[in-house]
Amino acid sequence: MIEKARAYLEKSLIKRIRAEGEDNAALIMKDKRVRVIKGRKAPHGTKGRVFWIGKGWRGQGTRVGVTTDAGETLWIDARNLEVVDPDQYYYTEEEIQQRAAYLASRSWIEAITPRPGMVVV
Repeated sequence: MIEKARAYLEKSLIKRIRAEGEDNAALIMKDKRVRVIKGRKAPHGTKGRVFWIGKGWRGQGTRVGVTTDAGETLWIDARNLEVVDPDQYYYTEEEIQQRAAYLASRSWIEAITPRPGMVVV
């Protein structure tokens, strides 16, 4: 019974982790390469690496510190940036499988707890 529940949980976790990875790939995060797509202070198309993320002025929006390929430092709103080649930040199938197996082994109690609509054999 526990092994069936763990296998069921692992299968559902794989779908969830894959979707999470696709969502996170396009998010601006520290150490990702980004490109300026709009704004008025930095030239559009400028590329660099994110080294800092924090709250904007008076707590509104999200500001990002970017070191450009030319070595300059930009302080720019996150809305003005996009991740360069987000495909490189997707989880590999091996990472997805390992993460799902780990999470399934840690939360097997959740898997065997009956929920509405669940068929208990």
